Amino acid sequence: MSAAAAAPAAVVEIIDGRGQAVGRAGGAFVLTEARRYTLRAPAGCTAAHLNGVELPRDGRGGFLIELPFAVGRYHVRLQQVDLAEEHTLEVLPDGAKLDPQTWMALLDELEAWLPGLATGVEGARLGGVGRTGAAAPLLVEALLPLLPELERALTAVLDAPRLRTTEQRAERPLHQARRADRGAIIALGRASATVAALAGRPVGGRPPTLWVTEAEPTLDHAANRHVAWLIHRVILRLEQAAAILAEAKGTELLRGERWLASRAAACTRGAARLKRRWRASIFAPLPAEAASAGALLVVQDHPTYGRLHRLAWRIIGARFDLGPAPLQAATRPSFTLYELWCFLAVQRVISELLGAGWAMRSRGLDALLRLQSTGAGARVCWSRGAGADRAELRLDFNLSFRRLERLSESSGRHALSKQRRPDLTLRVSGPGGASWAVLDAKYRVGQSNVADAMQSVHIYRDALRWPAAGGPPVAGFLLCPDRADGDALWFDPAFHAAYGMGALCLRPGKATPSETRDALAALIAPALQSAEREPDAR
Repeated sequence: MSAAAAAPAAVVEIIDGRGQAVGRAGGAFVLTEARRYTLRAPAGCTAAHLNGVELPRDGRGGFLIELPFAVGRYHVRLQQVDLAEEHTLEVLPDGAKLDPQTWMALLDELEAWLPGLATGVEGARLGGVGRTGAAAPLLVEALLPLLPELERALTAVLDAPRLRTTEQRAERPLHQARRADRGAIIALGRASATVAALAGRPVGGRPPTLWVTEAEPTLDHAANRHVAWLIHRVILRLEQAAAILAEAKGTELLRGERWLASRAAACTRGAARLKRRWRASIFAPLPAEAASAGALLVVQDHPTYGRLHRLAWRIIGARFDLGPAPLQAATRPSFTLYELWCFLAVQRVISELLGAGWAMRSRGLDALLRLQSTGAGARVCWSRGAGADRAELRLDFNLSFRRLERLSESSGRHALSKQRRPDLTLRVSGPGGASWAVLDAKYRVGQSNVADAMQSVHIYRDALRWPAAGGPPVAGFLLCPDRADGDALWFDPAFHAAYGMGALCLRPGKATPSETRDALAALIAPALQSAEREPDAR
């Protein structure tokens, strides 16, 4: 046996921040999100890629792995001179993470409210809790994970396609006819030679025939033409994304040229795979046609076609159109999805508390869908009464308080230190005057995380002024998805009443806690009281 054959196989290790090797489960390395690791590769390893992105070297022969706030399965590919090997990483949530079902409920509610608002990428797909909230979504990151599912859905359709049955009249020799319809029987009575043949009498000349109606199955179905249309559009969208990403310049949000190049290559490979699969299929000769009524009926009733339709539309929909300005369209706004969901959830609670008789209107919600927008300008208002008896509530998203530079400017909305944008502001006005409060959404759980977030409430209460709404805010609250051991004091209604601040619980997929409803009811009480006064008491 040679020395090379007797040498042990090179060992791949992943080392955590404490210098310890991480373990394996089911053949996969088990890691924790939002942490840094070092990958120790074999001596001949020339490069390492994590989900297609090249990993930087650590200066000691290894590679650095920095995980975002995102859980799931990752793949590390190690490139050597003459071969490549791949290892699987199973990334688990950290101790402060909420369950994926809660995050999916959040995404579903946002999509039902404003379709296209939740793109669901990396950290945004499952959510994360920490000092910075969920990772910023990237549209291409949301698009690429759908491709394997789309290819499987296409294969399922090609393996069991929906057929359309066509009928045609054909003249067949009598011995080949298996059944005769009413028209054939009537014609039979007029064909003396055929009748004679059926009676067993000899017939000279041409063998007797019978005209019958035959059913012929064909792939030329409206649903299959729609499948062709969908696949062609998906291929076009992937090729467009690849071209735009290949020409774009790296920024902090777009993670640099390596990230752009790897995603452009992934889009190109995905388009090429779909092209090969389609051209080799029996569907290839079909003309492409947008969905007709017949096609939509199949999509609605047939699970295989319905799945392909939904996956394709997620890719070719407007939210994945990078357009001519990739640096504007390829990144999600700075606010997180939990903040957006809180904007929706607070609207619902206020509408329930107000009841009937209040007119509700919204404006600027398109700012939430523009991918480079901060969301400022999105607002929901409730009003009742008129003139001096008018009561109004106004909920703003990401309202700007400019930095105060001169005392002469203090009559407008301003901040005493620097410009600030609280997540939500609730202004209440009525015959008795106006007041307002700050609601700061923080997707954080646990005593240390919430304690850190409480600093923003202190800053907002001290720094923000809105003269037209009474000056400083009357209250400030954190909106958190859950409470944990050690932070109960901040969620206590007695604490809220004593200090005009604290934390409120708002969790997707769960009913609003009574403490949260009571705190919001106290904030809007002036408007409710003015609206409920009898006309003769005004």
